[in-house]
Amino acid sequence: MQTYFLLVAFLLFALFPLQIRAQEEVDEDATVSAEVVTPTPKVEYQLPYPGLLPGSPFYVLKTIRDRIVSFLIADPLKKAEFNLLQADKRLSTGIMLVKQKKEALAESTISKGINYFEEGIGQLDEARKQGINTDALAFRYQQAAAKHIEVLQGFSQLVAKEHQPLFLTLIKRMDTLRSRL
Repeated sequence: MQTYFLLVAFLLFALFPLQIRAQEEVDEDATVSAEVVTPTPKVEYQLPYPGLLPGSPFYVLKTIRDRIVSFLIADPLKKAEFNLLQADKRLSTGIMLVKQKKEALAESTISKGINYFEEGIGQLDEARKQGINTDALAFRYQQAAAKHIEVLQGFSQLVAKEHQPLFLTLIKRMDTLRSRL
């Protein structure tokens, strides 16, 4: 059983390698810009390219891989970084889904991203309790929160009227998390 688990884990990492890069190293062509949503971005924060979208047959494997990676990260600061990356990817995915007029799926995906964001804030708190300096990552979280709110507010003009209350709820959740920072 243990060999089977290791074989599956190896195959997941071999087939779908996890690439984490610093914000400065992200290629302009490989990012989803908030200009898709708002013509004049106010918050200087780059969102990563989302990769596979929900609906792809391989999306389930991607989520399983991400859960395994998250489980294997023990350091609270690194886990907070990972959770921020996942939250950003979910927002980028939401942007693409809104463009495809899949508002309900976009709302669900972004909501899951906010869950990652909230978990990351908890990991930042845990790192602080352990005496780890979290100032730089906390600043990135503040920038990310501002960007997430900016993008979500831009959705109010793009989504159908029946989906607008869902996105307003997401904005309120994100604003509450930003105030925790």
